[in-house]
Amino acid sequence: DSLVFEKNFQEDDKAMVVYHINCYSRNFLPACRICAQPIRQDEDGCVRYNKHPFFGDKYCLSHKLDTIPSCSSCTRLKEKHVSFAQLGDQRYVCIECLGSVLLDTKDAQPLYDQVLEFLSKHKLVHQEKLPLYLVDQDTLLACSKLEGVPSEDVQGLCIAHDCTIHVATRSQATRPSLTGYQILQVGMRDESILRRDSCPVSAILVLYGYPWLKTGSIIAQECMRVYLRHATNSSLSQVVEGSLCLLMALLWLTDVVPKKPTNFEDIAEPWLIETGNFFAFAIKSDAAPVYADGLAAALAAYHHYGNLNNLLEHVCRTGQIPDIQTDIEPGCES
Repeated sequence: DSLVFEKNFQEDDKAMVVYHINCYSRNFLPACRICAQPIRQDEDGCVRYNKHPFFGDKYCLSHKLDTIPSCSSCTRLKEKHVSFAQLGDQRYVCIECLGSVLLDTKDAQPLYDQVLEFLSKHKLVHQEKLPLYLVDQDTLLACSKLEGVPSEDVQGLCIAHDCTIHVATRSQATRPSLTGYQILQVGMRDESILRRDSCPVSAILVLYGYPWLKTGSIIAQECMRVYLRHATNSSLSQVVEGSLCLLMALLWLTDVVPKKPTNFEDIAEPWLIETGNFFAFAIKSDAAPVYADGLAAALAAYHHYGNLNNLLEHVCRTGQIPDIQTDIEPGCES
């Protein structure tokens, strides 16, 4: 028998059992999602770690999280030995989200039609179908300044002014980057947008490179914005308009994301449910404080009225979201 030192063992005082330290770590301590190693106890016996606010993934405190790639859609950090793809603008995409990522404006059109059909079910019909384009970050930032709206973390935008945009088109080629990630090549073509006299919005822009669920929720926001600007002659405040657009994104996600698995042979369905619930969670938790309060009020009012039409009739008449106190909130989970 080999000589075993006392420091290689750990005693569980409650269970009166002695464990080899490595065995104890593997069986009882949480594993780090990044390095896949057990998260060790501190000298005081505590296990400390960072934790994803939705998925619950745990990370060693020793990892500098701001240097580890995270998926630009679901925000999960890259695991060791797991591949990520990289978009040309330095955003990363995990394998799960990569399966339905949209890189071409043409690929977004069926989804756009689906969102418009969802709005029509709520009797929110657009008088005309505006062009929708997937664009790059530079285009969104430039157009945000042109429209006079906040450009921080902008993912979708309605534009009314004349401008030239860079429209995303798919390229079949990928190339390895210096960091070892596969870069998804996306072509860009120029498109001129002309102001429309018949509508306060000329086109809808959405950032390329998101999976269809996230892209659809952004499209839903911007389609709601088009409707509101037409119905109110663009008279609503940014807070009221933005809060109602977030409400529409949540309602669309609720409509397309199953509450529980329905087809156990569909390997994509668990991703659909989990990621769809995350996108709903992110809409409610990541909104700026002023929009978070407006969204909470819009959710409460939607439940109070029982439909969008009565809520929007009040908003169009008063310019405000009714202040209704309730604890009930719709989402993708019940």
